[in-house]
Amino acid sequence: MSEKEASSVLTSENSAEFYANKLGIADRNDDVAVEAEPSEVTDQSEQDEQIEAKPTEEKRQNPKLEKRFSELTKQREQAKAEAQAERQQREALETRLRALEQQATPPQQAKNIDEEPQPGQFQDAFEYAKALAQYSTEKALQERDQQEANRKANEERQKTIKAWSEKLEKVKA
Repeated sequence: MSEKEASSVLTSENSAEFYANKLGIADRNDDVAVEAEPSEVTDQSEQDEQIEAKPTEEKRQNPKLEKRFSELTKQREQAKAEAQAERQQREALETRLRALEQQATPPQQAKNIDEEPQPGQFQDAFEYAKALAQYSTEKALQERDQQEANRKANEERQKTIKAWSEKLEKVKA
């Protein structure tokens, strides 16, 4: 193998150098790459600590990246707040819709008043008798109200006819 081919093959022996070159920290690791002698073991651990401290410092030294992360975090929090507000508004509208639907249902119940209760709808004869009495009372009241409305309409019609006939006689005269 040529030297160029050997450098492109990744092995366990050249992996540290390869990764250091890829990450751009090769010149820092040159000091570490030299084999340490037994007397330099303490110096090696100190150098490792310094090397480990440098990447964290580099991460903190990139204000553009930190600014972008803070912007993204702020946007995410705003989106959460907006979603919560929309959810509350939707729930309020659903509650209002239910209330309006309940107000609209009494006319449907009025239609049920026109139907005479059947004994099969009740478990007890007393309940049936009570419902039948209520039905007959409500029916009688409805008939009375209807007659009253018809009487008033007839009176209004008679007044209108009388007024027209008076005007007609005045015009003829």
